[in-house]
Amino acid sequence: NVVHLPLTSNQTHDQAVYIDIYGVLCYERFTYLKAKQDHQEIEFLSKHPGIFQNLKPMPNAVEIVEHLRNVADAYILSAPSS
Repeated sequence: NVVHLPLTSNQTHDQAVYIDIYGVLCYERFTYLKAKQDHQEIEFLSKHPGIFQNLKPMPNAVEIVEHLRNVADAYILSAPSS
């Protein structure tokens, strides 16, 4: 199962691009380690409330996504934790 979220509401391009959030768009390791330290009961990163809002973007990630949105339908892609 894959979760894909559109980055724009009116997808109109002939091509689509799917971008992984973890380790591609955002640094997840540091956020996970901090959450794990604060909440030792957390097993999966995606189960922590607010974890996605606190992810820090990789260098140039925002600018690259903005460019991709101009040339293709852009989606965030992630596999749910099991």
